[in-house]
Amino acid sequence: MTIEPSLDGAVYVDLKSDKVSYSSKDTVRIKCLIVNNSKRALQHLKLLFNIEDSLGNILYTDEIKIPHLKAKGCFYEVFEWPAPECLMCGFVARAKVYENEHYLADSTLIFDVVRDYSLTPRYGFFATFAADEDVEFRVERLARFHINYVQFYDWFEYHGNYTPELSDYTILGKPIHLNTVRKKTKLSKGKGIKCMAYVPIYAVDERVYSKHPEWALRDSNGRPLRFEDWLYLVNPSRECDFHNFLLEELERSIKIFRWDGVHLDQYGEKWTTNAYWNNREADVTRGFIEFINDAREKLKVDIVFNLVDAWPLEPVSKEANVSFIYIELWSYETYADIQRLLIKAREFSCKPVVIAAYTEVHEPTVLLLDAEIFANQGFRIEVGEGNKYLVDAYFPKCKEIPKPLERKLQNYYDVITRYEEYIYHPDVKRARNINVGTVDMKSSYYPEPHSIQVIPYLKGNQAIVIHLINFIGISEMKWKKLQPEPIEQRDITLRVLKDSIEMDEIDIYLVQADKTHEPLKLSYGVKEGYLEIRVPTLKYWNIIIAKNAKTSS
Repeated sequence: MTIEPSLDGAVYVDLKSDKVSYSSKDTVRIKCLIVNNSKRALQHLKLLFNIEDSLGNILYTDEIKIPHLKAKGCFYEVFEWPAPECLMCGFVARAKVYENEHYLADSTLIFDVVRDYSLTPRYGFFATFAADEDVEFRVERLARFHINYVQFYDWFEYHGNYTPELSDYTILGKPIHLNTVRKKTKLSKGKGIKCMAYVPIYAVDERVYSKHPEWALRDSNGRPLRFEDWLYLVNPSRECDFHNFLLEELERSIKIFRWDGVHLDQYGEKWTTNAYWNNREADVTRGFIEFINDAREKLKVDIVFNLVDAWPLEPVSKEANVSFIYIELWSYETYADIQRLLIKAREFSCKPVVIAAYTEVHEPTVLLLDAEIFANQGFRIEVGEGNKYLVDAYFPKCKEIPKPLERKLQNYYDVITRYEEYIYHPDVKRARNINVGTVDMKSSYYPEPHSIQVIPYLKGNQAIVIHLINFIGISEMKWKKLQPEPIEQRDITLRVLKDSIEMDEIDIYLVQADKTHEPLKLSYGVKEGYLEIRVPTLKYWNIIIAKNAKTSS
């Protein structure tokens, strides 16, 4: 009898979509590649391909017969599926390969369909533009994280010139190769990633200021306001000619580089607390709002504005036509600060919120902070240049992500993409009147030391969504601190007051976000008027979706 050698790991299946996100008018195209790394030919292969909704219900299926695949050979097939009409939904493409009836390998791919990318802004960055960069790798890695917006940071020749004519130049000693900028925009756009040009809203360098000193904001003694002694701050409002100068500069830049949007930066409240223009106090906040709204109307692209330390959050959220809210954190030091800020920002604007928060590349620190942001319906800019992590407000200081953390972060991004309908949909509201807690464990609706944070939401009368974040073993609640691993909890009993659930029949799913994007169906019981759900484990962040069984398929 001849015993065939084991094929464990010898057959590789890879799925890739042509775009990161799709609109309802798109055709989803997914390439399935099968590689036979074994030393023998494979016979009578069967490729099963499915597209499923976020909870695993099959929406499309196909089967391909492959009579023969030679040793070291490969095979690929492209599957097409018309994207459905929806506001935002995550989906799973799944491929399984069999030889006869013997399972060989499988692969999954997460993608989403959204009416407007700005509803789910998974924001990444590019911060270097050297001549020798592997641009294809960097764009593909961002696509793997489902990044659909990418900020081009300090790509220009100098502040005030956004239509550079040189092909090579430096800014702050950083070499810029304009062909690399163009290649990054081209390849990113080809994957359906929107390219955002970073541009300061009110800062120019000496070359611009020397020609137009009348644009400068000044202190009460008439001295021009400076940022870090090398940039001049100018008046962005309609009353100053700089306003139209910058609009025209950006209009030309968009035509040249085909930007999908502009990311407008400022440097924070302290730099303009004593600002004057034409011998009267300047309303800088009003100037910001005027420029944002005029840019949106004139340029017809996405506009994002950096609310440095959430300033000025309320007027910009309510009056400025930004695509989504972007907040760079400084004085908001605790996890509870972040939760309160995200609640407030979403209430002010009714728009998605992206957080910029800089930490070291340290696994528990990163995973706890991301869990707090994502579970509170926020997004975060942290991943860029393929596999780099944002550690500083000066983006080129980014650091490489260690492989173990990279895998966990990828899973986080798989989760927030696959389950976006249950996390970010406008119908998902905080459940302020639902009694949810844990049995024999300390829990709280806000992040507290040595506690499980419980964050419940209602999705109309269709689902209850409960986020659990594990702070057991965490004594210091400042998110910048290098945290220890939380102590993994097992056999958690979650109790939900039965009268608060407006569903007769429910299916309950568990997503262990730091381990897998696949849902695990949970059993439950009713005791003393409470729905009791047993959660097997919690390391960092779990999501529990209790869905009306009548709408589960």
